[in-house]
Amino acid sequence: MHTYLNNGTLLSVGVVISALTGGEHPNHDAKYYTILNAAKGKQLTLLQLFTSSSKGKSQIETFIKGEIAKTPGDYSVKSVTVSSSTWFYLYKGYLHIVFPESSIAPYSSGLPDFKMPLSSLKSILIKEVPH
Repeated sequence: MHTYLNNGTLLSVGVVISALTGGEHPNHDAKYYTILNAAKGKQLTLLQLFTSSSKGKSQIETFIKGEIAKTPGDYSVKSVTVSSSTWFYLYKGYLHIVFPESSIAPYSSGLPDFKMPLSSLKSILIKEVPH
């Protein structure tokens, strides 16, 4: 388990799970949790980070589309759709959007992780998210 952010209000942690299932390489999975007010323990979904979930969703999808366009040969898609169940964590001023193995890129890419500056989202972030 890795703690990415713990500022007393928000706790963002991740667990990467590897399992060798008989193939040449292990399979990887991950779970990410961002919890509002660690004392009460309310887990947040990606879209709950924003005062306007539709604006947050749109900005993230546009950002990732731009990142994919920089190296299109690295991905099996040209764009992505994010939702409340999309994996994410907060770390050192960034929102990391993570995709499962082989979901948008070849297996050899591991877990694609897009690092978006929280400062680019500050106008629509809920007040508890540091930016």
